[in-house]
Amino acid sequence: MRHVRAFLVAGLVVLMLASASLALAATKNVGVKKVGSRYHWNPTHLTIRKGDTVRWSWRGHVPHNVTGPGFHSTTTDSLTYSRKFTKAGTYTVVCTIHQALGQRMKITVR
Repeated sequence: MRHVRAFLVAGLVVLMLASASLALAATKNVGVKKVGSRYHWNPTHLTIRKGDTVRWSWRGHVPHNVTGPGFHSTTTDSLTYSRKFTKAGTYTVVCTIHQALGQRMKITVR
């Protein structure tokens, strides 16, 4: 009986720690900003923690997409696209249509 009780307590502790780490994860929002004839992600640089999510969104008459290492959204004029970052590093994210017009950003995951 003691072993069962200890096992249950250990299981509850593991569940509490797992849910606490999930609660610490954050979502950062990124939009599109037009300056003159150039497009930019707003913000152009983010520093986040492992487990955080970045959510890009835009609405309008100009199509965009979100492309980074290992992911690519659809190309459309209205979209919300999210990506959870689980590995530390620096990621370059672009809109393949407007990359030459400045629509690129850096995401640093710590």
